[in-house]
Amino acid sequence: MKRIPILLGLVLFASGLSGLAASDPESYAAPMLFDQAFYDDWILDRISIGLRISHATLTDGKRPASYSKDFIGAINKLDDDDEISILPELRYWTARYLLVTLGMDHAAGRTRNFNTPNHHSDGTATLDGPVLLAEGLLPLMDDTLFLHAGPGIALDKGGFDHETWWRLGYSDEQGWRQSGSPKKEPRGHFREIRVDDAFGIVLSAGVAWRPIDRLELDVSLRHTWVEPDVRWGYVGRRGFDEQQKGEFTLDHLSVSAMVCWVF
Repeated sequence: MKRIPILLGLVLFASGLSGLAASDPESYAAPMLFDQAFYDDWILDRISIGLRISHATLTDGKRPASYSKDFIGAINKLDDDDEISILPELRYWTARYLLVTLGMDHAAGRTRNFNTPNHHSDGTATLDGPVLLAEGLLPLMDDTLFLHAGPGIALDKGGFDHETWWRLGYSDEQGWRQSGSPKKEPRGHFREIRVDDAFGIVLSAGVAWRPIDRLELDVSLRHTWVEPDVRWGYVGRRGFDEQQKGEFTLDHLSVSAMVCWVF
């Protein structure tokens, strides 16, 4: 008699499992269909991710003739650093005529000083940060070739790569080398230039081509207008002692090519 409740319980448990199994296809069918519809409508052929090979050229790197607050100290101009950058990029084709891009910006200018015979450099000012673009599209050739152009913004983080001799307080590199090329300042403080973060305006134009499924090629031009604030001073035990404040003109034109994988 004691086995009857046990057997009855096993039967009920088995019935429950069979009912659950029978209900599984119906319970998961709707989410699966919803996910597939969402992918087809909002992701398929709309998202591309790739790497952009870019070279930036400064378009305005000279001290103004008025000697306004632009530039600081004896810095007279900024030269291109001639670097080639490899930057990631994510693109979303929101509609037939709109492309939204999240990429990266990079620019650098090597300082030159007007008060020395060789126009020596204190170091290189740099800008790096994300770029957000919203571009209009013009489809060509059965939607495999697109022209795109539009505005955007750049949120750049400023930096400065100092020359060792300048950072240690020497007048020029030759004097530093004659002193044995020291790496530390014996008085416990050193000079420093700080380039602040900056907001830039971007204008972009280019052409995108999809020769085969899941492959996208792009060539573009981007002009960025940006002028970060700059400070120089001495760094010691009490922190940063600012001596002078100004700004650098780091407007730049970027020429780039990109290869993307399309979802």
